[in-house]
Amino acid sequence: MTRRPDALHAAAMLFACCFVLLCAGVAVAAEPAARAVELEGRALVIGADGRSRTLALHGEVFAGDTVATLGKARALLLFRDQSKYELGTDTRLRIDRFRYGGAPEESEAATEVVKGLFRYVSGLLARARPQAIAIRTSVATIGIRGTHVIGEVTETSAKIGLLPPEEGTAPSAIEVSNAHGSVTIDHPNYVTEVPDANSPPSPPRPMDLRTMSRSLRAVQTMRRVIAPRMPPGMP
Repeated sequence: MTRRPDALHAAAMLFACCFVLLCAGVAVAAEPAARAVELEGRALVIGADGRSRTLALHGEVFAGDTVATLGKARALLLFRDQSKYELGTDTRLRIDRFRYGGAPEESEAATEVVKGLFRYVSGLLARARPQAIAIRTSVATIGIRGTHVIGEVTETSAKIGLLPPEEGTAPSAIEVSNAHGSVTIDHPNYVTEVPDANSPPSPPRPMDLRTMSRSLRAVQTMRRVIAPRMPPGMP
């Protein structure tokens, strides 16, 4: 009989410890992956549970969320590792996984551009673990090595290009691959096309300057437009 209070006390302490650990785990899981630093028009965030909410300027998005720009809306998402996704009109981006800030070997980022125009600029995670980053589309996966990417994706095709670095002159490259083949683009302002899920990516070819300018204008917010930079000797 005298030992029962001790047993109850021990059980209470164990319960309290489990509760604290559970709360800590929930806090980590709920850490945002990115926030909207620029926004024009209306965009929605669709959670993993199917519930949707309006994306506000400086609003947060999490792993499992899908960001959808409606009509002519555009959005710029800044991730915790300082990488950036710029979404053009009528574009959908799903954040499948994003972990950064803990153990370096556990950091990763996996996203899927479901449809639309996008521009991606890599951040700190790409510098430390480029192999831990994957950008998927309906017809191919993009692997990056410290880079600046632009793409146009439909439900059945994709056009992916490498742009010059936003800052500095460090070399960069992307690998576009699917079950039928892969290509590496290591020259800025080159593009590959994947016409369907049963075709390999096409050999890289130079981007048309007029097409690239139009794509950049479509994907960027009106407050901040970047003019395309062509390296010497480019056609």
